[in-house]
Amino acid sequence: MPIDQAALAASIARLERAAGGAEDDPGADGLVDLVITAADAVFGLSGVGLMFVDEDEALRYVAASGETIRALETAQEQLGEGPCLDCLVLQRVVRSADITVDDRYRAVGALTGPLGVRAVLGVPVEVSGVPVGSLNVYRDRAHEWPDDEVDALLAFARVLGSAFTSLIRARRGDVLTAQLRHALDHRVTVERAIGFLMGTRSLDPVTAFDVLRRAARRSRRTVGDVAAGVLSGDGAHENGPHRDGPGGLRAPRPSPRHGIPPTPGGREP
Repeated sequence: MPIDQAALAASIARLERAAGGAEDDPGADGLVDLVITAADAVFGLSGVGLMFVDEDEALRYVAASGETIRALETAQEQLGEGPCLDCLVLQRVVRSADITVDDRYRAVGALTGPLGVRAVLGVPVEVSGVPVGSLNVYRDRAHEWPDDEVDALLAFARVLGSAFTSLIRARRGDVLTAQLRHALDHRVTVERAIGFLMGTRSLDPVTAFDVLRRAARRSRRTVGDVAAGVLSGDGAHENGPHRDGPGGLRAPRPSPRHGIPPTPGGREP
Protein backbone atom coordinates (compact mmCIF):
# COMPACT_ATOMS: atom_id res chain seq x y z
CA MET A 1 0.00 0.00 0.00
CA PRO A 2 1.58 3.36 -1.03
CA ILE A 3 2.49 5.87 1.64
CA ASP A 4 -0.17 8.55 2.16
CA GLN A 5 1.98 11.59 1.37
CA ALA A 6 -0.44 14.06 2.96
CA ALA A 7 -0.51 12.07 6.19
CA LEU A 8 3.29 11.79 6.10
CA ALA A 9 3.73 15.55 5.61
CA ALA A 10 1.30 16.34 8.43
CA SER A 11 3.04 13.85 10.75
CA ILE A 12 6.50 15.25 10.01
CA ALA A 13 5.23 18.82 10.55
CA ARG A 14 3.82 17.88 13.97
CA LEU A 15 7.09 16.24 14.97
CA GLU A 16 9.14 19.21 13.81
CA ARG A 17 6.96 21.53 15.91
CA ALA A 18 7.48 19.29 18.94
CA ALA A 19 11.23 19.04 18.32
CA GLY A 20 11.51 22.79 17.82
CA GLY A 21 9.80 23.62 21.08
CA ALA A 22 6.67 25.04 19.47
CA GLU A 23 4.72 22.70 21.72
CA ASP A 24 5.46 21.35 25.20
CA ASP A 25 9.06 20.06 25.25
CA PRO A 26 8.77 16.26 25.18
CA GLY A 27 12.46 15.68 26.02
CA ALA A 28 14.68 13.20 24.20
CA ASP A 29 12.83 10.07 25.30
CA GLY A 30 9.44 11.63 24.67
CA LEU A 31 10.45 12.73 21.19
CA VAL A 32 11.63 9.22 20.31
CA ASP A 33 8.31 7.82 21.48
CA LEU A 34 6.46 10.38 19.34
CA VAL A 35 8.47 9.41 16.25
CA ILE A 36 7.97 5.68 16.85
CA THR A 37 4.22 6.17 17.25
CA ALA A 38 3.99 8.45 14.19
CA ALA A 39 5.99 6.09 11.96
CA ASP A 40 3.90 3.15 13.11
CA ALA A 41 0.71 5.03 12.18
CA VAL A 42 1.92 6.23 8.75
CA PHE A 43 3.34 2.86 7.70
CA GLY A 44 0.81 0.55 9.31
CA LEU A 45 3.78 -1.61 10.25
CA SER A 46 4.22 -4.60 12.50
CA GLY A 47 6.93 -2.83 14.52
CA VAL A 48 9.28 0.17 14.71
CA GLY A 49 12.43 0.68 16.77
CA LEU A 50 15.47 2.95 17.21
CA MET A 51 18.80 1.19 17.76
CA PHE A 52 22.18 2.53 18.79
CA VAL A 53 25.24 1.36 20.73
CA ASP A 54 24.96 2.45 24.35
CA GLU A 55 27.75 3.38 26.76
CA ASP A 56 28.05 -0.27 27.83
CA GLU A 57 28.69 -1.16 24.17
CA ALA A 58 25.53 -3.24 23.85
CA LEU A 59 23.13 -2.91 20.95
CA ARG A 60 19.99 -1.37 22.35
CA TYR A 61 16.61 -0.26 21.14
CA VAL A 62 15.98 3.12 22.72
CA ALA A 63 12.32 2.61 21.95
CA ALA A 64 10.31 -0.06 20.21
CA SER A 65 6.65 -0.44 19.40
CA GLY A 66 6.46 -4.06 20.54
CA GLU A 67 8.33 -6.96 22.13
CA THR A 68 8.89 -8.73 18.82
CA ILE A 69 11.24 -6.06 17.53
CA ARG A 70 13.14 -6.34 20.81
CA ALA A 71 13.70 -9.98 19.93
CA LEU A 72 15.31 -8.76 16.71
CA GLU A 73 17.61 -6.57 18.84
CA THR A 74 18.55 -9.51 21.08
CA ALA A 75 19.31 -11.77 18.13
CA GLN A 76 21.59 -9.19 16.54
CA GLU A 77 23.29 -8.56 19.88
CA GLN A 78 24.01 -12.27 20.31
CA LEU A 79 25.05 -13.03 16.74
CA GLY A 80 26.82 -9.80 15.81
CA GLU A 81 24.95 -9.55 12.52
CA GLY A 82 21.66 -8.31 11.15
CA PRO A 83 20.10 -5.63 8.96
CA CYS A 84 19.82 -3.02 11.74
CA LEU A 85 23.47 -3.56 12.71
CA ASP A 86 24.51 -3.31 9.06
CA CYS A 87 22.63 -0.02 8.79
CA LEU A 88 24.39 1.33 11.87
CA VAL A 89 27.90 0.27 10.84
CA LEU A 90 27.72 0.68 7.05
CA GLN A 91 25.86 3.99 7.41
CA ARG A 92 23.36 3.30 4.65
CA VAL A 93 19.85 2.12 4.04
CA VAL A 94 19.48 -1.64 4.41
CA ARG A 95 16.47 -3.52 3.06
CA SER A 96 15.59 -7.17 3.51
CA ALA A 97 12.41 -8.40 1.85
CA ASP A 98 12.43 -11.59 3.92
CA ILE A 99 15.05 -12.07 6.60
CA THR A 100 14.27 -15.79 6.86
CA VAL A 101 15.62 -16.45 3.35
CA ASP A 102 18.08 -13.57 3.04
CA ASP A 103 21.58 -15.10 2.69
CA ARG A 104 23.07 -12.15 4.60
CA TYR A 105 21.02 -12.83 7.72
CA ARG A 106 20.17 -16.53 7.82
CA ALA A 107 21.19 -16.93 11.47
CA VAL A 108 19.15 -13.94 12.65
CA GLY A 109 16.22 -14.97 10.49
CA ALA A 110 16.19 -18.45 12.00
CA LEU A 111 15.72 -16.92 15.45
CA THR A 112 13.28 -14.12 14.65
CA GLY A 113 11.29 -15.55 11.74
CA PRO A 114 9.22 -17.85 14.00
CA LEU A 115 8.39 -14.78 16.11
CA GLY A 116 6.95 -12.93 13.13
CA VAL A 117 9.88 -10.84 11.88
CA ARG A 118 10.08 -11.18 8.10
CA ALA A 119 10.73 -7.98 6.11
CA VAL A 120 13.13 -5.46 7.74
CA LEU A 121 14.13 -1.93 6.71
CA GLY A 122 16.75 0.19 8.46
CA VAL A 123 17.86 3.79 7.81
CA PRO A 124 20.68 5.72 9.54
CA VAL A 125 19.98 8.43 12.11
CA GLU A 126 22.62 11.17 11.88
CA VAL A 127 23.71 13.85 14.32
CA SER A 128 25.65 16.67 12.66
CA GLY A 129 26.22 14.38 9.69
CA VAL A 130 27.56 11.51 11.80
CA PRO A 131 25.49 8.30 12.03
CA VAL A 132 24.78 7.40 15.66
CA GLY A 133 21.90 4.96 15.30
CA SER A 134 19.42 3.28 13.00
CA LEU A 135 15.66 3.64 12.73
CA ASN A 136 14.21 0.25 11.87
CA VAL A 137 10.84 -1.12 10.84
CA TYR A 138 9.62 -4.62 10.16
CA ARG A 139 6.66 -6.49 8.78
CA ASP A 140 5.40 -9.93 9.76
CA ARG A 141 5.27 -11.02 6.12
CA ALA A 142 7.62 -10.87 3.15
CA HIS A 143 7.63 -7.40 1.63
CA GLU A 144 9.67 -5.56 -1.00
CA TRP A 145 10.39 -2.10 0.41
CA PRO A 146 9.55 0.50 -2.29
CA ASP A 147 11.36 3.82 -2.51
CA ASP A 148 8.43 5.82 -1.09
CA GLU A 149 8.60 3.80 2.14
CA VAL A 150 12.37 4.26 2.33
CA ASP A 151 11.97 8.00 1.77
CA ALA A 152 9.27 8.20 4.45
CA LEU A 153 11.44 6.46 7.03
CA LEU A 154 14.38 8.70 6.11
CA ALA A 155 12.14 11.70 6.78
CA PHE A 156 11.42 10.44 10.30
CA ALA A 157 15.14 9.74 10.80
CA ARG A 158 15.97 13.32 9.78
CA VAL A 159 13.55 14.69 12.38
CA LEU A 160 15.23 12.57 15.04
CA GLY A 161 18.71 13.58 13.91
CA SER A 162 17.88 17.27 13.90
CA ALA A 163 16.29 17.08 17.33
CA PHE A 164 19.18 15.08 18.78
CA THR A 165 21.65 17.63 17.38
CA SER A 166 19.79 20.44 19.16
CA LEU A 167 19.61 18.48 22.42
CA ILE A 168 23.34 17.73 22.37
CA ARG A 169 24.23 21.35 21.62
CA ALA A 170 22.00 22.45 24.48
CA ARG A 171 23.92 20.05 26.76
CA ARG A 172 20.79 18.38 28.01
CA GLY A 173 21.56 16.11 30.95
CA ASP A 174 19.14 13.24 30.32
CA VAL A 175 20.51 9.71 29.88
CA LEU A 176 19.62 9.35 26.21
CA THR A 177 21.28 12.63 25.22
CA ALA A 178 24.41 11.63 27.17
CA GLN A 179 24.53 8.27 25.39
CA LEU A 180 24.12 9.93 22.00
CA ARG A 181 26.89 12.39 22.85
CA HIS A 182 29.10 9.41 23.78
CA ALA A 183 28.39 7.72 20.44
CA LEU A 184 29.07 10.94 18.56
CA ASP A 185 32.34 11.65 20.39
CA HIS A 186 33.79 8.22 19.62
CA ARG A 187 32.46 7.59 16.13
CA VAL A 188 35.51 8.79 14.18
CA THR A 189 37.93 6.73 16.28
CA VAL A 190 35.72 3.64 15.97
CA GLU A 191 35.45 4.05 12.19
CA ARG A 192 39.25 4.33 11.89
CA ALA A 193 39.70 1.18 13.99
CA ILE A 194 37.16 -0.67 11.85
CA GLY A 195 39.14 0.30 8.76
CA PHE A 196 42.37 -0.86 10.39
CA LEU A 197 40.91 -4.28 11.25
CA MET A 198 39.44 -4.63 7.76
CA GLY A 199 42.86 -4.01 6.24
CA THR A 200 44.97 -6.09 8.61
CA ARG A 201 42.60 -9.00 9.30
CA SER A 202 40.58 -9.17 6.07
CA LEU A 203 37.32 -8.59 7.93
CA ASP A 204 34.15 -7.01 6.60
CA PRO A 205 33.05 -3.79 8.38
CA VAL A 206 30.32 -5.37 10.50
CA THR A 207 32.58 -8.19 11.70
CA ALA A 208 35.32 -5.66 12.52
CA PHE A 209 32.84 -3.64 14.60
CA ASP A 210 31.71 -6.81 16.38
CA VAL A 211 35.34 -7.57 17.26
CA LEU A 212 35.66 -4.14 18.90
CA ARG A 213 32.32 -4.44 20.69
CA ARG A 214 33.02 -7.88 22.12
CA ALA A 215 36.56 -6.90 23.15
CA ALA A 216 35.09 -3.91 24.98
CA ARG A 217 32.65 -6.09 26.88
CA ARG A 218 35.34 -8.62 27.81
CA SER A 219 37.71 -5.93 29.08
CA ARG A 220 34.97 -3.72 30.61
CA ARG A 221 36.08 -0.79 28.49
CA THR A 222 34.17 1.27 25.98
CA VAL A 223 34.31 0.57 22.27
CA GLY A 224 35.91 3.99 21.86
CA ASP A 225 38.71 3.05 24.27
CA VAL A 226 39.29 -0.29 22.56
CA ALA A 227 39.27 1.41 19.15
CA ALA A 228 41.88 3.91 20.36
CA GLY A 229 43.95 1.00 21.62
CA VAL A 230 43.74 -0.77 18.28
CA LEU A 231 45.05 2.34 16.56
CA SER A 232 47.86 2.72 19.10
CA GLY A 233 48.79 -0.98 18.83
CA ASP A 234 47.92 -2.23 22.33
CA GLY A 235 46.37 -5.45 20.94
CA ALA A 236 43.46 -5.49 23.40
CA HIS A 237 41.08 -6.58 20.66
CA GLU A 238 43.01 -9.86 20.26
CA ASN A 239 42.74 -11.03 23.88
CA GLY A 240 40.56 -14.02 24.56
CA PRO A 241 38.55 -16.25 22.20
CA HIS A 242 36.06 -14.74 19.82
CA ARG A 243 34.96 -16.76 16.80
CA ASP A 244 36.76 -19.18 14.53
CA GLY A 245 39.61 -17.51 12.71
CA PRO A 246 43.29 -16.56 13.01
CA GLY A 247 44.25 -14.81 16.23
CA GLY A 248 40.84 -15.47 17.82
CA LEU A 249 39.07 -13.26 15.31
CA ARG A 250 36.08 -14.35 13.31
CA ALA A 251 36.74 -15.20 9.71
CA PRO A 252 35.02 -12.86 7.25
CA ARG A 253 31.53 -13.86 6.18
CA PRO A 254 30.93 -14.29 2.49
CA SER A 255 28.64 -11.37 1.84
CA PRO A 256 27.79 -8.98 -0.98
CA ARG A 257 28.38 -6.11 1.45
CA HIS A 258 32.05 -7.06 2.06
CA GLY A 259 34.19 -3.99 1.64
CA ILE A 260 31.33 -1.74 0.53
CA PRO A 261 31.96 1.80 1.78
CA PRO A 262 29.22 4.08 3.07
CA THR A 263 27.40 6.01 0.35
CA PRO A 264 26.47 9.70 0.44
CA GLY A 265 22.99 10.39 1.70
CA GLY A 266 22.62 7.03 3.41
CA ARG A 267 21.10 5.32 0.36
CA GLU A 268 22.08 1.98 -1.04
CA PRO A 269 24.67 1.86 -3.82
